[in-house]
Amino acid sequence: MIESNSFSRLLAVSLLLLALATSACGDKQSAAPTPSADPVDGVASTNATPPPRSARLDLKRWRSLLDEGSRAELELGGLLIDLGTADQHKYTQGGWGTGWLDRPANSDGPTAAGFGDQGASLRGLIEGQPDGVVVRARSADGEPREVTVTLNKRSLGTITLGAEWQDHELLSTASGEDSAGEGAGEDDTANADDGDAPPALTQFKLAFDPAGKRDEPILIDWVRVGASAALSTELAGPRVGAMRVDAQVRRSLLAATPRSFHFYMHIPADAQLIFDAGARTPGTEFTVRARTADGTEHELFQTSIDTPGWHEQVVDVDRFAGRALRLELSTSGHSEPAGWGEPALFVEPTEPPADTVADATKPRNLVLVVLDTTRSDAFAPFAPDNPVLTPVFDRIAEGSTVFANAYNNENWTKPSVATIFSSLYPGTHDTRLAASSLPEEIPLLSEQLKQQNFKTAAFIGNAVVSDKFGFNRGWDLFRNDSDSQLANGANLFPNAAAWLDEVGEDERFFLYVQSIDAHTPYDVPREYSKPYFSGSYRGKLGQSFEREEQSEIDRYAMKVDDRDLDWVRALYQGEVAFQDYHLGALFSSLEERGLLSNTLVVITNDHGEEIREHGQMGHGWTLYEEMITAPLIMHYPPIFKPGRRVEGIVEHVDLTPTLLDVLGLPPLPGAQGLSFMPLIDGSRDLPQPQSTVAWSRNEMHSIRVGRWKLLAGKTAGWLRLFDLETDPKERKDLKEEAPVAARLCEIYLGEAIASPGKLARAEGSTGHRRHRSREIDLDPKTRRQLEALGYL
Repeated sequence: MIESNSFSRLLAVSLLLLALATSACGDKQSAAPTPSADPVDGVASTNATPPPRSARLDLKRWRSLLDEGSRAELELGGLLIDLGTADQHKYTQGGWGTGWLDRPANSDGPTAAGFGDQGASLRGLIEGQPDGVVVRARSADGEPREVTVTLNKRSLGTITLGAEWQDHELLSTASGEDSAGEGAGEDDTANADDGDAPPALTQFKLAFDPAGKRDEPILIDWVRVGASAALSTELAGPRVGAMRVDAQVRRSLLAATPRSFHFYMHIPADAQLIFDAGARTPGTEFTVRARTADGTEHELFQTSIDTPGWHEQVVDVDRFAGRALRLELSTSGHSEPAGWGEPALFVEPTEPPADTVADATKPRNLVLVVLDTTRSDAFAPFAPDNPVLTPVFDRIAEGSTVFANAYNNENWTKPSVATIFSSLYPGTHDTRLAASSLPEEIPLLSEQLKQQNFKTAAFIGNAVVSDKFGFNRGWDLFRNDSDSQLANGANLFPNAAAWLDEVGEDERFFLYVQSIDAHTPYDVPREYSKPYFSGSYRGKLGQSFEREEQSEIDRYAMKVDDRDLDWVRALYQGEVAFQDYHLGALFSSLEERGLLSNTLVVITNDHGEEIREHGQMGHGWTLYEEMITAPLIMHYPPIFKPGRRVEGIVEHVDLTPTLLDVLGLPPLPGAQGLSFMPLIDGSRDLPQPQSTVAWSRNEMHSIRVGRWKLLAGKTAGWLRLFDLETDPKERKDLKEEAPVAARLCEIYLGEAIASPGKLARAEGSTGHRRHRSREIDLDPKTRRQLEALGYL
């Protein structure tokens, strides 16, 4: 039994724990919170004022900054890079092309990353020109190793590493002009809101070059760029954790000492940043700043916390909606820990869709059509002004949901289709070479549906999607007509339609059709290409366009003029129109059999085709929009409402999880994608930001985050940044003019390469299982087929 005096004290303490004080928000606001209860003999009085209502209660949390801890850059007397953790990905492009080992090296003591005798590099964005670095490192095998360190191509000197962890400080003696960073842009900060213009944001590249050859790697714990004094490991500490202030605990961004967290983000509409400011040292200042894409700095908020407790703060960031932003959270003026309690971006709550699909009947069957080599801008729902006549596709789209921003994850057939069926990124399934075979241990959509008692059939016209390369798994019927004259829509679609007669009334079915009409050679009856070319063509090209001609033009061995290219485009567009006409046979068959009422029909492509938009012909190399965007539509009216247009970014790695979700079936084991059904039914939140990543055979990557798209190569300094909202044809490289947007994309690209699994990525995890495909011996017939397709 609790005594009355003890009960009173317990009640008083409880009231104290609930008390929160707030300060106003706005530019350069100053908080003067009042305690909600006066302490009496160490115990709050029982006449405490009820805490004010939290602004969080009326809003929807869009994104927690605590989940972004590993994505944030940490400024701690210099830019701190914590290697061996997820923090390193944004400075090493996920380990891609920068020399770092795939996984953090095993070491005693601190987490660390390793590199071998080829050396390694770090790159990123920093304010001003860094004057040096501090490196904490050691030799993995304990033997002395010498390493030369260069910053922006200027040597900082050589350090000798031994068996113990040591801090090495290296300072540059270069003048400011000589030490300019690679890719440094102009100072775009002259129009900052307050005070003097801050230092310009510039790119830095830090390289480590070991001397001699050794089997064991060199290990680095952390690096501080732009530092002039060694850093104690205790000062860094964890970024996120529980923090107690005045008997109240918040999960927080931790600031053991003055520091800044930099979050690169794409801001949603109506966004507000809400956090609880808490400090143990009176006079601790909390400051929020923003850097826009062009590098301009804005001070949004400043307050000084002079009283105990946590104090809720609200900062309006709606004016940056739809823009790339570097959001800076800084603390100063304190000697004891401070914290940003539960910081998150909040948005206005949205009403649930009136036409909810939660109770909609699940489709029984699935039809997946892949239009090989067919550009999304050949169809009116994606490019209303294009001239191509596709009445069948347009009619299906009118009764479907259109995904306006859908993407492939590679730019040629084999790895792209492997991603669709496995929900693994190309870098994971590794089926990326002409002779690569899909690893047998990877589960596929066809196998999953077969296990669920679906009757399955595949009708394919492309030689690289064949049993030779591991795609004949989970099928009752697997028909690849690439070695015959039947490999076009005039045969594939009617044959697939006829197969429907073999499906029993009580059977569920999965039908997959992949046509190849829009692939070279472009050899289509003249009536299909005539609408797209005025007059007669008498140029150097023939009446069809062959793979050999495409290769010669691509290698600039054959010179062509604008009329020649117009003729090639007309033949290509004729192929798309021809394919569309024969697609009608399949769709009509579904209608006639009454199957559209219980069948989900999905139409997309595997990649596009370039006709000199960016200087090349064909596909398999570039990652521009004409190559990787997908004409994705989904037809099943109970769930995918006719006329609905989804603007959110989706990618093909998400397709299998989505299809299984819609069918009400178990997810595919090991899938790296996520169902994008929340974009349709609002049932749950998707990890933010929505982005898409693509691979290319020539060691290129692309990433789109919001309106921004980055193309990146292994070649030093090869980056291209485009604003797809103002420049959808990707003509103007903006990496110098918009360094914040470029850095935003770089961070998410590095993370996606290192941790492709979307859920793991959202949780800040690192590492993943990579499969290894095997290259099969190509028989003469298969070799000829691949050569004809341009893949050998």
